[in-house]
Amino acid sequence: MFGLEPSLPAKKALNIFKENNYSKIVELGAGLGRDSIYFGKNSINVTALDYSENGIKVINEKIKTIFCKLDEIISIKFTTLYCKKYIIFFYFF
Repeated sequence: MFGLEPSLPAKKALNIFKENNYSKIVELGAGLGRDSIYFGKNSINVTALDYSENGIKVINEKIKTIFCKLDEIISIKFTTLYCKKYIIFFYFF
């Protein structure tokens, strides 16, 4: 899923986040940031993670010119996500 505009799943997820008062999310695989920035512009605090250091650089450049709520933008290499304390919300469209 590539492009300049927010993805369809991000648009649907934003509605779910708003309906359920979710205000802080982690985006795994943020890529070039189109969805992270979309969420941030819509008052969602985002921690964006991506494997690509170049992708993270692009996101950092983009957010210099706009106001949005990106808490952290991190390039991290991981193979598995484990969460003991929280329910992880996956929504497939």
